[in-house]
Amino acid sequence: MKFSLSGQGFTLTEYMLALLIGSFLLIGIMKMYLTIVRNYYVTEQHSRLQEKMRITHNILQSEINSAGNFVCGDTEKSMNMLNQSEHDWWNIVLSQGVYGLDGQQSIKTHHANAHENSTWPLNIQDIVAIGSQARLDSDVLLLANVHDINSVAELSQDGLSIKLKHAGDKTGVKKGSLWMICDIENTAFFQIGSSQYSNQVAEHGSSDQHHLTIMIGQADDDLLPGNRQSALTHSFMDGSQIGQVSAIIFFVAESVSKQNYSLFREYLTISNGKLNSRREELVEGVENLQFEYAVKETNNEVEHYYSADQITAINAWGEIVSVRVGVLFASADNVMSKLGSESLMIANQEISLDKDKRRRVLQDFLIGIKSR
Repeated sequence: MKFSLSGQGFTLTEYMLALLIGSFLLIGIMKMYLTIVRNYYVTEQHSRLQEKMRITHNILQSEINSAGNFVCGDTEKSMNMLNQSEHDWWNIVLSQGVYGLDGQQSIKTHHANAHENSTWPLNIQDIVAIGSQARLDSDVLLLANVHDINSVAELSQDGLSIKLKHAGDKTGVKKGSLWMICDIENTAFFQIGSSQYSNQVAEHGSSDQHHLTIMIGQADDDLLPGNRQSALTHSFMDGSQIGQVSAIIFFVAESVSKQNYSLFREYLTISNGKLNSRREELVEGVENLQFEYAVKETNNEVEHYYSADQITAINAWGEIVSVRVGVLFASADNVMSKLGSESLMIANQEISLDKDKRRRVLQDFLIGIKSR
């Protein structure tokens, strides 16, 4: 039997047509893949912005709401025992609770008006040493804070020392640190000269008691700024509240990663006659902060919001009842398909924007001050 094989392979034309069709299919698949990846990237960046907005709101809400709330509230009498002048930061913080600066141009003005005879860096223009780092067109907010709150176990008869009910952390109490003591009638701010820990031996099998006694700073303690008087004149009873006082600064500066801007919080305290600071990066992607402040009018209604310079001009920091916050958030670059706007209005302030493809979201909210 004879077989005949007459089959032929694909022609060149057929090969070329198949290759062309396959190329179109591959390009389509690649475009679809890139679209899915980009959509995921854009969605992820949007979700991160939403989360950063929530975190920023919660932080500022908590800190501003409690600003100037010195544990016992507005007592009938308040005594600042510290040596002070008009521009000293502790005078501003302790008497006002809230203080703001309109961008770095105002900060530079504060620096220009600094006292030539300032003996140590504690003027308001000096503590904002962030001026060389903070974003030039972003506002700065300074708040008072009381932490490590304790109770008074005993006040010495001469008013020179205070025994606390709870010993707390030994490392947190340093010579020259600022403290506040208050009851329902009086509040006093002072600087401590020294502290002493003691153990009270327990009886009948109970645990030992640890006590901390702090001494009011005296003239020979070589403190800066030092106290104007050496003893508490009010007889604070057992159970009065006491705690350490510090200042908090909120500002925007270049992020640690150097890829964006971030919201920073800096704690300012005094110890051993020196201004100490502890800075932390809170939220990356915060590009600008703008604040406006409301004072209570004669009819007890908030009618207008003012800039920090306007509040300073009328000396009304102690009358601030609420703060309007404008926060501009920016995503990573190349999220948008084209370049964004060149400027944006934030809290009645026009802010210039970088020419890039970041997605930007503006958050605007009001925060009342609980102690006012």
